[in-house]
Amino acid sequence: MELGLVSCSKSKATTKMKARDLYTGDLFRKASRYASERHGRWMILSALTDLSIQMMSSNLIPGEANARRRKVYASMQA
Repeated sequence: MELGLVSCSKSKATTKMKARDLYTGDLFRKASRYASERHGRWMILSALTDLSIQMMSSNLIPGEANARRRKVYASMQA
């Protein structure tokens, strides 16, 4: 079975929710619908969370990734 990859979008909801519901951009919605129909299983690629692949069932809190990125960057500077 193939795996679909969908890029995240800049537009996001402001509350904690599943990753597949967090991103609200029109292109994201179309791409995720296409990936779901075409591949069945799909994942989200997000630069905000350090280019990690997020399972569409993961719960994300907007802004959490920024704090994580700052912590990682600070540890690299030490």
